[in-house]
Formats: sequence, C-alpha cells, structure tokens
Amino acid sequence: MDKSGWDKSDSVVDRCKDQNWFLISSPYLNYSLVVLYLIIVWKGQQLMESRRPLQLKNLMMFYNFAMVLLNGYMFIEFVAVHCFNPKFSLGCQAVDYSNDDKAVRLAAVCWWFYFSKLVEFADTFIFMLRKKNNQISFLHVYHHATMPMLWWVGVRWVAGEPDIKNEVVAFVVCTQKPNQSVHGKYNLVHQH
Repeated sequence: MDKSGWDKSDSVVDRCKDQNWFLISSPYLNYSLVVLYLIIVWKGQQLMESRRPLQLKNLMMFYNFAMVLLNGYMFIEFVAVHCFNPKFSLGCQAVDYSNDDKAVRLAAVCWWFYFSKLVEFADTFIFMLRKKNNQISFLHVYHHATMPMLWWVGVRWVAGEPDIKNEVVAFVVCTQKPNQSVHGKYNLVHQH
C-alpha cells in the first residue's frame, strides 16, 4: 500500500506500534486541539470581561504540583536512558530508529513531553479565569500554540533525539511554579 502526504516516510511510531501513542497517528486531531485552544483564548477573554476573576489557588497548586511531578519523571527518564547508554553524547547524534529498549523508552519520554505541551494549555486558561490577561501575551499564546505542533513532528519522526537541555529548563521552571502560585512571583532570581 502506498503511503501519501505526511505519512510517506517511516516514523518512530512505525517501529513502536505496540506503544499506541495517543494523538500521534495523525496530525489532524493535534491541529484541531491547537485551533480549539486559539478559539478559547480569543473568546474566553471576551466572556470573562463582565465576570469577576475566579480564585483558583487550590487548583493552581494541584496543577503546578502535577506538572512538577511530570517534568521530574521526564527528567529522570532522560537522565536514566542517557547515563546507561554508552553511545550517548551531548553533541549531535543520529536518532536511534531501532527497536532497542533504550531507544523506545526515550521515544516514550518524548511522547510524554509532547503530551505535556497540550496539558500546558491550562496555563492560559487559568490566567483567563483569574483575569490576568496581561500574562496572555502574543508570545505566550504563540509558544503554547506552536509547541504541540512542533513536538508532534518530533515524536512522529525523530523521537529519541536527545533534548535533555530542554527538559532541564522545563524541570527548573516547573519547580518554581508552586512557589509562584502561592507567593505570586518566580524566585529563580532574588528580587528586591
């Protein structure tokens, strides 16, 4: 059977058929979720104009704690797979398209990272419900709208390319989120 369009080349998903990764078999649902996100951002702010801001401190603490756990898990997986892989290098290296356990494990962690980008739509929704529209900048929306699309491509065709530096940054930022939700500011740098 002849493959066409985006499904033309072999992919990481082809070698990991038993993984059955949610949202990876086709780009259409992923793109639809991004479009839905953009519509909610656009209409949500309008709907909240005449309403009072919601107090979401407990929800924010739960969400931020869950994101710390998820990013911590991904960080540990990235490190564990790399530390026990004698072929790993911090420089550029080819994607391992084999069915090797470490390669499949790394691809699975890349899927979790992709999925976390969809979960992070909640950042914007929480800002909206709290009427913190100053935090919903073009850059914020652009970042949250493009990351799932870019990571879909990454998981589909190059999952296993090590991106440990990105995960370290995500983990450090996420560890500051619970503090930010309680105290209202990030404490990565001491502020006067």
